[in-house]
Amino acid sequence: MGRSFLEPAPRYDRRGVLGLVIAGVVTLGGAVLLSVSLLFSVGPPPPAASATGAAATSAGGVGVAAVDPLVTAQRWLIASRAVSHTDPDPLTWTARVAPLLTGPADRDNERLAATGARTGGGWPQLVTNRCSVTVTGVDAVTPPEAPRSSDRVAVQVSGTVHTRCTEHRAPRTPPEPVAATLTLTRNGPDTSADGLWRVHEHLH
Repeated sequence: MGRSFLEPAPRYDRRGVLGLVIAGVVTLGGAVLLSVSLLFSVGPPPPAASATGAAATSAGGVGVAAVDPLVTAQRWLIASRAVSHTDPDPLTWTARVAPLLTGPADRDNERLAATGARTGGGWPQLVTNRCSVTVTGVDAVTPPEAPRSSDRVAVQVSGTVHTRCTEHRAPRTPPEPVAATLTLTRNGPDTSADGLWRVHEHLH
């Protein structure tokens, strides 16, 4: 993958150059970074949508924290990867994901929204080609071996990123599998006492 138009550059795998792909990448500190770059990426077919995946997109919208940590994790994945040529700038997604964050993840997101680059990289191509990025096949699980408490839990979330463009000359972009392991918390010092789960950290 080429260098992101945001700084610092996110971690990524180099897989060649072919089409425009947009993916949200998260640092260990919890900052959600957007990478727009040219790459060739062929992944496995999208996983089947789960019942909780359907809940993530239907119950209250993707930008709303949930009483189920799995649903919040899925909404985080959807919101942090969703980008459209109709967005005012390439960091608009930081506002969409903000209600799902707390603690370090929230602070890093605010820092990125305030200081991140608004132009450069693949953003002009995305706008010119009238592209939109979405996530399908979203699923989340709680690893049985991961420690958890009544107010903290680790969740593995996965899905497939799709980039679709209406400009007929735009290069085709294959689907890209994406996954993350998150720590979610509720009712903590950095979280309101509403009982809703929010993303506290991105582990890997």
